Amino acid sequence: MKKHFYRFMLVALTALAYTACEDVPEPYDLPGKGTSVIGEETELEGGTGDGTLENPFNAIAATNAANKLENNEVSQQGYYIKGKVVSIATDKNGVELNFDQGTFGNATFYISDDGTRTNQFYCYRVLYLGNKKWEKGAGDVLKPGDDVIVYAKITMYNSTPETAANEGFVYSLNGVNKGGEPTPPTPAADPTGKGTQDDPYNVSAVLKYIATLGSDVESDKDIYIKGKVSKITNPYAADNFGNATFYISDDGNTSNEFYCYRTLYLGNTKYTSGKTQIKVGDEVIICGKVTNYKGNTPETVQNKSYLYSLNGVTDGGGDTPQPSGQPKGTGTLEDPYNATAANAFASALAADAKSDKDIYIKGKIIDIEDKNQFNTQYGNCTFYISDDGTDSGDKFYVFRTLYLGNVKYTSGDLPKKGDEVIICGKVTNYKGNTPETVANESYIYSLNGKTEGGGGDTPGPQPGGDAKVVTVAEFNAAEVSNDIWYQLTGTVKNLKDGDQYGNFDLEDETGSVYVYGLLDKKGGDKKKFQDLVAAKGIKEGCKLTIIGNRGDYQGKIEVTNAYFVSIEGGDDPNPGGDTPGGGGQTTKEGTNGDFESWTGDVPDNWKTASTAGNATLSKSTDAHGGSYSVKVGGASQNKRLAYKEMQLKAGNYTMKFYVKAATAEGGSVRPGFVAVNNGTADSSGYKYGDYVNDLTNTSWVEVTHSFDIPSDGTYCVLIMNSKNPGKDVLIDDFTLVSGSNTIIK
Repeated sequence: MKKHFYRFMLVALTALAYTACEDVPEPYDLPGKGTSVIGEETELEGGTGDGTLENPFNAIAATNAANKLENNEVSQQGYYIKGKVVSIATDKNGVELNFDQGTFGNATFYISDDGTRTNQFYCYRVLYLGNKKWEKGAGDVLKPGDDVIVYAKITMYNSTPETAANEGFVYSLNGVNKGGEPTPPTPAADPTGKGTQDDPYNVSAVLKYIATLGSDVESDKDIYIKGKVSKITNPYAADNFGNATFYISDDGNTSNEFYCYRTLYLGNTKYTSGKTQIKVGDEVIICGKVTNYKGNTPETVQNKSYLYSLNGVTDGGGDTPQPSGQPKGTGTLEDPYNATAANAFASALAADAKSDKDIYIKGKIIDIEDKNQFNTQYGNCTFYISDDGTDSGDKFYVFRTLYLGNVKYTSGDLPKKGDEVIICGKVTNYKGNTPETVANESYIYSLNGKTEGGGGDTPGPQPGGDAKVVTVAEFNAAEVSNDIWYQLTGTVKNLKDGDQYGNFDLEDETGSVYVYGLLDKKGGDKKKFQDLVAAKGIKEGCKLTIIGNRGDYQGKIEVTNAYFVSIEGGDDPNPGGDTPGGGGQTTKEGTNGDFESWTGDVPDNWKTASTAGNATLSKSTDAHGGSYSVKVGGASQNKRLAYKEMQLKAGNYTMKFYVKAATAEGGSVRPGFVAVNNGTADSSGYKYGDYVNDLTNTSWVEVTHSFDIPSDGTYCVLIMNSKNPGKDVLIDDFTLVSGSNTIIK
């Protein structure tokens, strides 16, 4: 559907230079001097031209034309756009994306009427004069201030108006042109066909049909589509997936295409070596379910379509696409999923989301490489399972699974090819394309019928349970065993700042012992230690209770397989359970929102274990309140000031702070937050409010931003210093509240 007014205003305030951006685009000045709403479209005032050579668009008119397109739709025709070069976009290393004589030979840049940042338009991957790749000696590269006329197709790429990649060229540069107008696009064919085996849809018809579906709604039946392969993005591969992704069109050209996403082979089977590869120009009929993905991309449904015919050759298949086998089971211990059902369950999750409960999956092990066998260093194993133990059918990826009893492997039977197993644990849709178990959050519930407890989410022995409470001296004198659990309480010593694995000394009045790798729970992941530090406030000198086994590594006594129980003297945000009240919250107040407390050159609590906080910070005596503020360094990339990782509950929050530019060159900031998973900030999960532009160094500006945390978890709240203009800014008097609860002050 066409963009609504509020959506376009967001676009108008959004960056255009993706190439130099870490996680969000830079702001640019709102085009035009006003807007008028026409139906669901927005027309910006100040646009001139009709897109012809005689009367080219200016930047605002090009933006208006792009706004009339569907999201990610490319215009059928090219337009002439006139302006002055504002700047050349840069890559993530700050290198200008100017014309090069290598593979691409294109440039990415901005233009506007007067060569300033006001009302600029994004020219993305534009070829050189004459509609050719630039070669050394071909002429001048671009520079700010150059007068250009660009001929290109335009698009609304992920809600950003720009030229379509490699669909345009510099028609004239400072009055010099070398011709090269592209051949006019072939008009789309009239829709034909009924979508049946006897009368397949052509591409125009299937696009028309999918337009009637709601966003992400699958067709209720298999349909047949006929066309010629126009380009291939992922060819068939004889691996776990055995599918291909490509485009088809009515004439084999790259206009008016349909996206065939993860389509299986002839006969509705996975591709294996020896089967014929598709190539551009092949005539195909596709059979399967289709959808309007995210409301803007007509395509086949992943692994629910297949090649019915390839250049006239068919190989059966029927009207019900299945990767192989039938899904079975409900995912419970009494009725485990088979591999097909487990793949379907995990594939239905969002990219990198994990299941909210443990599920059970039954199958036979296909094979285990030596490097993926259980070993005493990691204690986990990686392999595939299928219904029959062969790779001819559907298989499920069991990634870094623990041993019987939900513990790391130390001894016992090693699983082997053909063994029947039941796996219990969390699953995920890794990167949105690989269903698998979550690393170290699954285990072998049974091995050829043998079970050894485990209990799903139960973390293992608890205080007062089967862990023996001992002093450090008693622990040092105890038996070395991975089967005996001890509970120790002591003071944390020699904890290294930024330690990734949780190694430190634990000391009480009877002695000291080395703790090797503190986990969040029994059988947990060492990579989660930074999350544990952030959540519980583990630090030098705090009093910690842990459970673990006694180990002896090269004659040195240590606590192994250790996991967290409780803490005193740390910053545990939830020591006594949930605090009642509305909205989201933590239960312990954070401090130093006024930036009055510093350790060296870093304000206390404003150093993150993850990459959420990546800006260079320094102390400034130019303060809004008190004696100090924090100076956030600018750069050619977006940089962030972030509060340390916190456990926040789902709900509404409001952050407030004061900001000013540190220099007369001005500044721009944007408030937001990011989820932190396994100690890593989710690079695709930065959520921001509006830009605060045109900051000066003469007055403080108060910024208020309300936002919703979607689910309980670990988060960093942050302020981004925008790369445009990329100058230092000052921040002071930061607060975070939720309802009546003050989270940071």
